[in-house]
Amino acid sequence: MSRHWWYRGRRVAVGSLARRAGVRPGGRRRVLDYGCGTGHMGGTLAAFGEVWGVEAAAEALEHGRFDRYAGVVCAASMAEAELPEGSFGLISCLDVIEHVDDDGALLRQLAARLEPDGVLLLAAPMDPRLYSSMDEAIGHRRRYTRESLFGTIRDAGLEPVVACGYVVALLPLARAHRRRIQQGRARPEDEWKVPAAPLNVALSGIAMGEGLLARWVSLPPGLSLIVAARRRTASPQERAA
Repeated sequence: MSRHWWYRGRRVAVGSLARRAGVRPGGRRRVLDYGCGTGHMGGTLAAFGEVWGVEAAAEALEHGRFDRYAGVVCAASMAEAELPEGSFGLISCLDVIEHVDDDGALLRQLAARLEPDGVLLLAAPMDPRLYSSMDEAIGHRRRYTRESLFGTIRDAGLEPVVACGYVVALLPLARAHRRRIQQGRARPEDEWKVPAAPLNVALSGIAMGEGLLARWVSLPPGLSLIVAARRRTASPQERAA
């Protein structure tokens, strides 16, 4: 799975956006990878500090690789993970909130685990019109618009710092493929199979190019949107209320 062009490009995009949001590589910060899956983001996140992972699926932990993690916990919720508040300088939550019934509650819980100047890196699928049996097959409750995602982030006490679309150049092809799935002319599982090597290399080059651009340019929402957010500081009027 880590060889798939989607994950190759997203690793680059996440690293670029973290730097753009002011997270410097190195240091002694603690990093949380919430929804770490099989650990394919470990190398990218380890550049920013000591990485800890939380994953609900025991099978993913059994078959994953976590040599870049200080520790990994199998937990179905933040409460079950028992993580202390205010203890992480960087938290990644990539393609997770669309799987839970109450996305706002999860974001509030993650926000509480951030250090005062910490950064949350969030990725979520975009465009509700693309919702298909593929989304249902992998447990998506919803897809977002930029406005609905930003609203959910702000309602959780966070403020977006910078955002960048992902899978933008390939969006027309992705939309066409989703339409084929919606019409029953393509299988949902085709979405996450690693393509033949030459095609995977070509798609990886495009996706990684977008990932590099995220260091300096805010691309419009693509098939996904990656957002860096910080805890919102209350205004003087809010503190006085």
